[in-house]
Amino acid sequence: MHRITTLFLFALSVQLATAQATLNLHTAGTIQQFPLAMVDSVTHDLSSPTALVLIHLNDGTIHIESVSAVDSITYSPGGAEGTPWIATRSVSNITGTTVVSGGFIQAEGDSPVSARGVCWALTPFPTVADDVSVDGVGTGLFEGELPDLVPGATYFARAYATNAEGVAYGNQVSFTTEVGTIACGDTLLDVRDGSQYLTLQVGGQCWMKENLKYLPAVMGPLDGSASSPRYYVHGYNGTEVDLAMDEGTFNTYGVLYNWPAAMAGAGSSSQVPSGVQGVCPAGWHLPSDDEWKVMEIELGMDPAEADDAGYRGTNEGSKFAGDFPLWTSGDLRDDPEFGASGLDARPGGTRLANGTFIQLGGAGRWWSTNDAGSDVRVRILSYVNTSMYRILIAKTIGASVRCVQD
Repeated sequence: MHRITTLFLFALSVQLATAQATLNLHTAGTIQQFPLAMVDSVTHDLSSPTALVLIHLNDGTIHIESVSAVDSITYSPGGAEGTPWIATRSVSNITGTTVVSGGFIQAEGDSPVSARGVCWALTPFPTVADDVSVDGVGTGLFEGELPDLVPGATYFARAYATNAEGVAYGNQVSFTTEVGTIACGDTLLDVRDGSQYLTLQVGGQCWMKENLKYLPAVMGPLDGSASSPRYYVHGYNGTEVDLAMDEGTFNTYGVLYNWPAAMAGAGSSSQVPSGVQGVCPAGWHLPSDDEWKVMEIELGMDPAEADDAGYRGTNEGSKFAGDFPLWTSGDLRDDPEFGASGLDARPGGTRLANGTFIQLGGAGRWWSTNDAGSDVRVRILSYVNTSMYRILIAKTIGASVRCVQD
């Protein structure tokens, strides 16, 4: 450590009555705090044999630290008059459901620190009204575990300290938990919007039993594109996501995506597994054409027919389908093995390239990751036939998405 000034922090006793906004210098597990009102600038000296960070203070002194010793420089916003000086430590030991975090309290303020810890949420600038840890009292370094987190989610956290004058917060940090691997058959939580999906093992694959509902935006059916993402809800002609999500078709059938939206910018893939997360939640992916074939063969299709176009197999479509009352009366639901797979495929219809919604109750279409120029391989179920239909359709079409676990 290099210094050309003695630490002055506690010499500012008059200013301690007001909780200071601070510059926090994080070095090798420790934190030094400087009142932000006293900091003129932060510079670097790269001409020295050892690169240096220089914190210039308006009393004429300079605090110097080796760049190699500095983990980070952060800023805390301060608090009400008389509340503590506090900084947030970086998180560590990140798992799918827990992390370790903590803070540093330089000074208590006008009264003793009665509670300290970390608060966290899925939205920026959490407060003690959100989830909190309780990690003792007093000044100095502290840390603790943040439990019960959602796998694959991005959180925001701040250290807090409470005394008789109020609550002060440290600088904000963010972190993303590891992607959890759920056991197939458990419920999948999509942390992006809170949607939950049932899952089902089919041979060696784990499939979502429901069409995807992730809806970051919504367009009316006349707004089409073969190159930019488009999201549709059958029967809704507007651009308000909240209103679209109130539609019964959204809750029953999910979202219709054009192919660019389904792929989320990824390129075509014919691999098994596809390796294309696309619009699916973390840890899940959009199936390739060959992955669809694996599922169809597991349901009983003769492998010799799997590569054919049009209707193939016998009653694999009826087995894939589900929710009998939603389907128009016909051969598909009249088959004695209707719904046998448990995958519960529903007739969510489609958005055609000409900007119309069709076939609600009569058919469903599902994307794969395989394109052939302007067209893409899909699967279609129709109320008139018990088989699975394999065909190429245009990228502008609005179709459903089913995801497979990585």
